[in-house]
Amino acid sequence: MDEETYERLSVPDSEFSIDLLEMNLLMAIMSGLSSEGLHFHHATPNLSGIFEYARVRWRYFDLDVEHAPLDFRD
Repeated sequence: MDEETYERLSVPDSEFSIDLLEMNLLMAIMSGLSSEGLHFHHATPNLSGIFEYARVRWRYFDLDVEHAPLDFRD
């Protein structure tokens, strides 16, 4: 895979949404917790509970890089 450069095409902001970003974050959290041995037994898990568990127990969001607030809502 090549290095990113300024000549590369960028992904337009229209390809991102809060819902899509949250869904991908949830998949990353569930994948990480699964690799640590946590099993999800429900077809529709408690999403806010999973985020809270990851935040409190695993300190999942403590290493977030500081950035300007994102606003994808129109």
